[in-house]
Amino acid sequence: MIEFIVFISCLTIFVIVLGVTLTIISKRKKFVLNNSQALLELSDINQRYTFLDVPSCNQRYFIDNRAMFNDLTCEDYLIYQMANYKKIFYANQKASRNKSIFDYYIKEVNSCSFGRYSDKKLPCKINKLVRIEKDLFKEKIQAPTIELCVRVNLVLTNLYGNSRANKWAVFDSSAIDEIQKEVAQKRGTFYLNEHVWNSICRVERSKVTNKIRFVVYQRDGYRCCKCGSNNNLEIDHIIPISKGGKSNMDNLQTLCHRCNVEKGSRVNYWAFSFWTFKF
Repeated sequence: MIEFIVFISCLTIFVIVLGVTLTIISKRKKFVLNNSQALLELSDINQRYTFLDVPSCNQRYFIDNRAMFNDLTCEDYLIYQMANYKKIFYANQKASRNKSIFDYYIKEVNSCSFGRYSDKKLPCKINKLVRIEKDLFKEKIQAPTIELCVRVNLVLTNLYGNSRANKWAVFDSSAIDEIQKEVAQKRGTFYLNEHVWNSICRVERSKVTNKIRFVVYQRDGYRCCKCGSNNNLEIDHIIPISKGGKSNMDNLQTLCHRCNVEKGSRVNYWAFSFWTFKF
């Protein structure tokens, strides 16, 4: 019983001391917020410098075909995304713009000095106030994104979507700038840089997943759309990828190996019109 009373007494004292300490800290913090010249100057600096929000551009791509997974690189997928969508390009522009003014911002921030208060009646020693002031000052410094980094993660899955393997790579702003220059080299819809064109073709081919293959085979009755054979069936792009064809259902058909080889990279416009009308 005595031990319990002692415990309660100690706990009560601890709670009281903690409450008093928190009250003192709160008063000191309030004093600093209301009177710190450094915080006032930082507020003015923050109003004069506006940084742009840079969205995350990390990429994740799922593939259910091991051969295609092994053939595809993270750089291939990044090139494909930058060639077809502008999100990464605009995000990199925003980060570059932030970087161009960030050095000036930090220079002004570092010019602020601590320990200057409009109210000369200090609630405690100045060194204690400066510690609080520095913590508050650090919290209010803007921390914009000035270097865009993109993480690309390729995931190999089975037909049910369960992960079996993955590989990833991180690309900094200099790598993104270099890819952007390569992607910009084009004539119409044709990319002049062979590396870019090959990357785009590999990604487009990888979109014909095993699941899509089964759907196309079923749609075509498990027969070649040209000769009607049901042997050695393959998936063919009606408009070849090399000519800008996409891996969507309207541009995919079932051909036997012989008909696929005979067709080569020719465009079968009749088949394309037929499937477009059908679906």
